Amino acid sequence: MRKVFLNSFLLKISEKLLDIVFPPSEVAKNIKKMSPEDLLKKCQKAKSPTHPFIYSIFNYKDKFIEELIWELKFYKNKDVAKILGPIIYEKIPKEKAILIPIPISKTKKREKGFNQTELLCEEIIKNDKDSLLDYMPNILIKNKHTKNQHDIKDKKERLSNLEGAFTLNKLSVVSDQKIIIIDDVYTTGATLLEIKKVLEQAGAKSVIAITVAH
Repeated sequence: MRKVFLNSFLLKISEKLLDIVFPPSEVAKNIKKMSPEDLLKKCQKAKSPTHPFIYSIFNYKDKFIEELIWELKFYKNKDVAKILGPIIYEKIPKEKAILIPIPISKTKKREKGFNQTELLCEEIIKNDKDSLLDYMPNILIKNKHTKNQHDIKDKKERLSNLEGAFTLNKLSVVSDQKIIIIDDVYTTGATLLEIKKVLEQAGAKSVIAITVAH
């Protein structure tokens, strides 16, 4: 018991020291005080995407949303995932489906130490009280390290950059199943289109994607 208390105490001290050395951003401070309802009221909603199978919640041009996603994507801010989890879950059809995060390559995961879409999925599952979703983070694999899509402006080059980048670990799992893909930001949709193609070739019954912003 004493050891558990000591570890907890040391963790709190280390967190305080980190806050002093690396002060949290204004967005990080605000997120701690906000509820999912507050975020929905505060931020601009996304416009209709160009692909009917993709649903985006917020407008990425909203400065607060852009900074919020950066907090999640580059600083592993779990408070962001916690506030987005219930918001995303409310947009998911209430039926049996497999939940899949957008995978990143082994190289990228070594560099970052985490995958932000996995953080989102973990929070989504916590809100799935009826156990409708089967969370399967390891069945979709990104088997090659590609250029950052954000840095590629040409649409054809974006598509060719991702060609053959994704494979399925267990083909039989997705056959005749409804699939929900989770991503943080949707721009041209090249990544989601490539993943949809891979899933449909493996026999998926339907594929939809939900992203935080567009």
